[in-house]
Formats: sequence, C-alpha cells, structure tokens
Amino acid sequence: MNVLLEKTINTNYAVKLKNIKDLKKGDLIPLVSDSMFKIIFGSESKKKFVAYFLSLIIKEDAKEIEDNMEFIKNELDQESYSGAKRSVDIVIRLDGKIYNIEMNNNSTIASLERNIDYANKIYSSSRRRGKSYKYEYVYQININNFTFEGEERTMDEFEIMSMYDKNKSLTNKIHFVYFYLPKMLERYYNGDELNELEKFLIILNSTHEEEFSDLEEDEIMEEARDAIARASDTYFAYYDAKEDADWLYHAEMQEMERNGIKKGKEEGIKEGIEKATIENAKSFIKIGTPLEDISKALGLNIEELKEIQNNL
Repeated sequence: MNVLLEKTINTNYAVKLKNIKDLKKGDLIPLVSDSMFKIIFGSESKKKFVAYFLSLIIKEDAKEIEDNMEFIKNELDQESYSGAKRSVDIVIRLDGKIYNIEMNNNSTIASLERNIDYANKIYSSSRRRGKSYKYEYVYQININNFTFEGEERTMDEFEIMSMYDKNKSLTNKIHFVYFYLPKMLERYYNGDELNELEKFLIILNSTHEEEFSDLEEDEIMEEARDAIARASDTYFAYYDAKEDADWLYHAEMQEMERNGIKKGKEEGIKEGIEKATIENAKSFIKIGTPLEDISKALGLNIEELKEIQNNL
C-alpha cells in the first residue's frame, strides 16, 4: 500500500523564511509565517481573503461565503493531566460544515499526524453541540510548505476508503485536502500554466513586493498582496520589540539560575515585557492599525486594546 506519511519529505522549492533582522525595505513576510497566516486568513476584518480561498476549493460564490461564514473557537480540549488547550490555526463554520485550515511550515510527519488528531477532535466535539448524535462535516485543509518524494501533484485529497473497493467511502464527513506550495512554485518557475488557487497562494507567499509581479492578478489578489505588505510593516515593528524582550527575559533567567538567584525576580522581568507590549499596542493604535490585527500580533484581547485606546 502507498502510505503518504511514510514517505520522505522534500523541501525543494519551499518558501524560505528570513530572519526578521535580515529583512530590508520591500521585503514581505509570507503566508507560511504563522503570525502572517493568522492575520490574513484568521482576521474578521480580512475575512474576504479566506472566503475567496475557500471559494476556489468548494466552488461556491466568495461573497456568499464571506456573508455566511463564522470564525469559531480554535481551541480543543486536551485530555491530559494539565488540562491544557490545543490551539488549531483557523476553524470556520459555513452552511453546517466545519472548515479547519492549517499552515504547515514545520516539515515533519508529526505535525501532519497532529493535524489528523485535530480533525478527529473537531469531528467528535461537533456532536456535543446538540442533543442528538448528529456529527458535523469536517473539512481540513493543510497548506504544506513541503512535499513528498515521488509526489508530483500540487494537491491531494483523502477520506476513509474501503480496502477492497476504491469507489466506496466509509464516510465523507471527515475530509482532508493537502496543498503543496513547493510544487506550485516549481510549476511557476517551469513556466507551467497555473490555476487561480495556485496563483493566489503563490502571491500570498511573496517574500518581496516585486516577487511574482508577472502573475496576472484579479482585484482580490491585489488587495491580498497589499494587505500582506501593510501587515509586514506592522509586524516588523512588533517583532523587533518582542524578540528583544523575549531574548532579554530568557537571558536573565539563565543568568539567575547560573548564579543561584531565586526565581522570584522572574515576575519583575515579566512585568517589564508586559509594559513594552502595552507601549507597542499604543503605537499601533495611534497609526490606525485595526485592533484585531494588533490582537493577533501582540496577544492582547480586544477588550484590553479598547481600554488602552480609551486611555490614550
């Protein structure tokens, strides 16, 4: 049997994420960045982009999807002694179905197995929403920044199939779609004709404002590219401050442990990081950055940001 997750992962043509400190004017943070992915595809103010993406997959009108879709809770109960939560990337309810979109920049089999677990948990949790034993349809979309040795497609789809009759499915209520960015980029560089979905994902993964400028874009693609550019500018400002704060925090912790100093000072360092986060939030609010985008970047909730905004 040809088992996909037993194959060797291939990262040829994968989108390369630069170190933030190496970025220069005109550089963009691509969609494969977890933060950019959640800002562009998981933001209420930019929901038309994920609606357009879904429309290219399920072949329905993008505006109708935008008007009827709903972002739902993206945390799953984790059955463990810690009672911790598992965070999934994006979960959307649309017309009685649940769409889970995952960006996989981590090229490991374990990350894909984790996503299968997520899909099953979303499926099982959907029953608890009602009194009956009716389960909702779960459609998991994986955007992979890697492919597998010997695989030539830019996408693949999977369901639970019969071992004896390949035309027979046990259920169509759990469905997996895999997109392979490297294969799309390989087709682009080879001069092959691209479909609209391939163009869209390639454009959203531009690493410079002039990259892939030869691709014919429709209006929504142009808007998405502009949104990536604006979000990149905001993210640069945030990331520099956050990275420095995190680096300082861990450096201080290591130094205290090395010198045998009690960890009671940890709270003071955390307080300094929290103050820096609030100052960053004030700066973004002053330049008109949407509160939802600030929340995604800085980890503050909307109510906290509204309070900061009211006190400016």
